[in-house]
Amino acid sequence: MKRLLFISPKPPYPLSDGGRIRIFQSLYLLSKFFDVDVLYLHEGEKIDIVNKGIGKYVINIFCFNMPKYKQILNAARSLFNQNPIRNNMLYCRKIQDWIDRH
Repeated sequence: MKRLLFISPKPPYPLSDGGRIRIFQSLYLLSKFFDVDVLYLHEGEKIDIVNKGIGKYVINIFCFNMPKYKQILNAARSLFNQNPIRNNMLYCRKIQDWIDRH
């Protein structure tokens, strides 16, 4: 099967809101057609709970910590560039470097 990197702005599990449910359902469907690797941002959630919840649907799980204050500071960059607020808010150089290496 082909491999797919699924990047999520929040942990896909536990299913505590509509966004997480949508992310989880997308992962579930994609896992039927691809070998899925997941990369997600977290703000201190328990990683083992997330990994248990999605582990049987994905091959690898990569988790990057991004505190809320960092997201707010990043969002402020939208005042100085043409990128959408959400893109600036969730951008992390560390994640970009990781993606470039892999």
